[in-house]
Amino acid sequence: MMKKIEHICNRTYKTKLLKHPYYKEKLVKMRSLLKEYNIKVKPKNDFAYYEVEILYESLNNKLKMEHSFFQTYADMQDYWNDLDYQERKHQVYADSKKVRKYLKYFEHNEQPIYMPIFNEEVNRVYREEILLLDLKKYSYLFKNFTKEIQYHYYGILPYQHGFTSTIFLYGDETCCCLYNADVNRLYKIKNYECVAELSLDPEKSTHINLGNMILLGKYYVENKPIQLIEHLLTLDIVNDKVKRKLEKYGKRSSYLNR
Repeated sequence: MMKKIEHICNRTYKTKLLKHPYYKEKLVKMRSLLKEYNIKVKPKNDFAYYEVEILYESLNNKLKMEHSFFQTYADMQDYWNDLDYQERKHQVYADSKKVRKYLKYFEHNEQPIYMPIFNEEVNRVYREEILLLDLKKYSYLFKNFTKEIQYHYYGILPYQHGFTSTIFLYGDETCCCLYNADVNRLYKIKNYECVAELSLDPEKSTHINLGNMILLGKYYVENKPIQLIEHLLTLDIVNDKVKRKLEKYGKRSSYLNR
C-alpha cells in the first residue's frame, strides 16, 4: 500500500536532485575540494549525494583545523624551537579550539567528532594533538588519508547533526526517515541504503511545519499508510488533484482491510 502512495506522489513531483541549481552548484564545489585528494565522486541518486556531503563537510573541517595549526606555527615561528612539546601543544590546542567552536560536530562516546569519515583516533589527534601531524608517522593524514575513510562508522549521527542537506525526522539505525525541504522529499533509509522516496510539492515546501513532518516521517518509517494519508491530507504539501487520488485510494484500502 505504501508503494502505491509513493507512486501517486512521485509520479507528480519527483525530479532529479541535481536539477536543482543549488545542488548542482554545490556538487561542483565539492568536487573541486575532493579533486585535491584524488577522490572522484559521481552520485547516482539523492542519498549518494548526501553521502558526498558528509565526505565534503568532514574534509572541510579537517582543512580548517589544519589551517589553524599552520597559522599558529607561522605566528610562533621566531621562537618555535625555543618551546618544548607541551608549550607548543598548549598554544596549538588553544588556537584550534577557537576554530572548532564554529565547526559542525556531534558527540560519540562522550567525545566530539568533527570528521565523521574518520575513526575516533584520527578525530582525537586533530582535536587534541594536532601537533603530531608535524611527525612523519602522522604526516600521511594531510594528503594520503583515503585508506582511513570509513563510511557509516558513526551510523546515523552525521544525519542527525547537520552534515547533509537533509533533516533527520524519525527512526533509528535500522530504519529512519530523512527530509529535504528544498525539494520537499522524504527518504526511507534502511541499513544505510535509500529504499524508498516520497516526493511532495516543491512549491509548497515553505508551508512546512517541522512537527507535522516528523509525524509524517514516523508513519512512513512505521509503515502506516492509512495514518500517513490521513495526516498528509490535513497539510498543504500536495495539490488538490493528488489529494483526491490519495483520499480515494485511502478510502478504498480502508474498506478492503476491514
